[in-house]
Amino acid sequence: MARTGADLVVEALTAAGVKNLFTLSGNQILSVYDATNGRAIRLIHTRHEAAAVHMADGWGRLTEQPGVALVTAGPGHCNALSALYVALMAESPVVLLSGHCPRSQIGRGAFQEIDQVAAARPVTKAAWLAEDPKHLGEDIATALYLASAGRPGPVHLSLPSDLLESVVPDAATDATLPERPRPAPAADALIGGVLRLLAEAKRPLILTGPAMGRTIPWRKVERLSEATTVPALPMRTWCCSLGRSLTSRSVSDGRPLFPLSAASSRSATMLIKLATRRALR
Repeated sequence: MARTGADLVVEALTAAGVKNLFTLSGNQILSVYDATNGRAIRLIHTRHEAAAVHMADGWGRLTEQPGVALVTAGPGHCNALSALYVALMAESPVVLLSGHCPRSQIGRGAFQEIDQVAAARPVTKAAWLAEDPKHLGEDIATALYLASAGRPGPVHLSLPSDLLESVVPDAATDATLPERPRPAPAADALIGGVLRLLAEAKRPLILTGPAMGRTIPWRKVERLSEATTVPALPMRTWCCSLGRSLTSRSVSDGRPLFPLSAASSRSATMLIKLATRRALR
């Protein structure tokens, strides 16, 4: 049966288990709205594009599943960028879908035309423009996968309106999420070496990145902290100074370390960094 590109987008989202689209309407994405009719996906309408991305960000942090925001082209897309930065610094799995002018009008001063991919690249893990209506399902699946794979973070996909409105007869699409590669287990010798260093350290400390500090991953950190009796501190974001970005979800023999956060990290004689990145702090 012939379907539109917008149908393929919504089918790929629902196949991946996406139940909510945080959105603000606009001309370039109305076909996606139409495609949600009769499907198990809810449109949660906001009053500003940044709010839609913040809501998707919150969803991603609470569920560890990608939150999806849908906004219109040009100014709608640009309004969402500051919220993408927040999601990037918090290592939150977010997918921003933005409407886009038709491909044939790119570079010709089309309605709400801007280089959306270039604008989004500095605040995302990946950003690209959909090129083929037959591959829209694959584009959506890839964006959802990238948002959660490795270090979580926001991903952007621009959706030209001509692709969304194109009729795709008997489309052979694959909306299945790519299989995630399993990380190789650490060598026993490496683990033993770390444990010996911990035993010798006077004031060891475990410091985690934002993604590792959220509720579900943090349970593993708690087990490590309890097994080694080493206190642990999670960061909630990379966009604040160390003292402000550390949270009160800290463990040290059952006692919270906050607000000793920054002082604890500075006085530590050994620092174990889990899922963190190098930063000038």
